Amino acid sequence: MDTEDFLKLLVEQLQNQNPLDPADSNQMLNQMVSYASYQAQSSTSDTLSQIATTLDSIVAALDITV
Repeated sequence: MDTEDFLKLLVEQLQNQNPLDPADSNQMLNQMVSYASYQAQSSTSDTLSQIATTLDSIVAALDITV
């Protein structure tokens, strides 16, 4: 799920909520913070994987035994 999908779901949830019992704003904020945290962790993981791949390539190019 990417940011666009998350925002679409959030808007859909807001549009279809019961007007007599609206969504709790704290719960909505917690959902947004949780997603932002997940996205940051995912991005960090991707970056670390790229770094590991680059380091593996450097080691292979230098023919260093680890």
